[in-house]
Formats: sequence, structure tokens, C-alpha cells
Amino acid sequence: MKRRLLILIISIFVFAWTSASQAEEIGSRTDIYVLVDLSATWFNQGRINDIKNTLGEINKAVVNLGTRSEKPVLIYYLPITDSSMVQNLLCQGKYQPALINRRGGNTIGSKSELEKRLDLCRDHILNQNPAAFTDISGSIDLAVQISRSSTDKKKYMIIASDLKEESRKGAVLPTLNVDKFKIALVYRILPEDSLNLDIKQRLSFWTQKLVKAKAVKVVSIIDKGNVGDNIVTELLSNGN
Repeated sequence: MKRRLLILIISIFVFAWTSASQAEEIGSRTDIYVLVDLSATWFNQGRINDIKNTLGEINKAVVNLGTRSEKPVLIYYLPITDSSMVQNLLCQGKYQPALINRRGGNTIGSKSELEKRLDLCRDHILNQNPAAFTDISGSIDLAVQISRSSTDKKKYMIIASDLKEESRKGAVLPTLNVDKFKIALVYRILPEDSLNLDIKQRLSFWTQKLVKAKAVKVVSIIDKGNVGDNIVTELLSNGN
């Protein structure tokens, strides 16, 4: 009973954060998109602690990027699942620190508040159901569509996935155009990877595909436990 109540409270809070922020997205200077693989292979419930750690590290990276980027910053968490283009956002928020901590409103006004909101977002994600398919292209395209409200802002994308795209039979994948995006591919080591020789091929395939789709930068990061700082360093190297 207590667990159900906690899930309900988290869902209501995240939904309120997401819905209220949608009316405030005009005028952002920086966008940060986090794409989370909900497929049964990456989002395996038997590895929930590993998933929680990965999401926690990505949240650290988002906070770091947000505090170092031009404000306001819009933050979006999107699912990689079945038919990702038509799925709802997992979480969304607007980060714009203020000298005066005003009560009310929907803008996240401090770093500590952003950290708390992202912790709630992580817990909300952990309560999702695993999906049967991995529509990575659809999730990327959804992020691109959202970002088109403005063309002069900086755009970051963090993709947490096993990078093995699996779509329904007959599904048509979108043609990607990730112009102006800096992208981090975050691959969490899985137990079966000791026998899997195509990890580098997957990372290379997606790197080449995204570069061909006009990404400003694509970096590959192997997640062995503490990757938050590494994500930020790689994305911001040679200027941001």
C-alpha cells in the first residue's frame, strides 16, 4: 500500500512538472534531451540497481550541463520503446535560477531543486514497464521535432541504450536530421557482453549514422559505474 502511494505521489508530481512546463518552452537558450531505453534487454528489472545508478549518473550530468549552460534550460526525458515517436514524455522541466526564490510557478529556480526534481524523474522512470521493442530512431526524431521551436539554441542529447534497434515488422524508420545537436551515446555494460563482440560495431554504427545526420559532435561513453562527469567533459570539450 505504501509503495502504491509513493508511486502515485511521484507520478502526480512528475506529471505536474511536465504538463505545466509545456506552456513555458518558448525562449529557451539550451535544450537537454535524455533518451532512456525501456526495452526488456536494457531495462531488465533484474538489474534495477544498475539502471538506477546509470540514471543517477545521467542526472548528475544534466545538472552539470544545466548549471554551465546559457539559461533558461529546457530538460526533456524521452522513452526509447515501441513506436517512440507517439509516446508521451517521461519528464520535462524548465531550469532558470533566480536571485529571489519565489513561491509558486513551475520554473525550477535552483540547483538543489533541479537535483530533487531529477531524482523524482528517475524514480518515475524506474516504475515504467519494459517494452518489447527498441525504436531508437523514433525517439531521436521526437527530440528533434520538439527542438524545432527555436533554431539558435544549444542542443544536447544523451542516449542511454544498448543501441540495438528493434522495431515492429513493417515499421518505417524516420530520416534523421540532428543538426546542431551534441550527442553522447552511453552504453551500460551488460552481463552478456563478455560474449558479445558487436558492442564496438553498434557504437560505431550509431556514431556514423548521427554524424551523417549532421550532428555537431557524437561521443561514445562506456558506463562502468561513474560516468556523469565524463559525459559533461566529452560534450563540452573544445567549447560548448
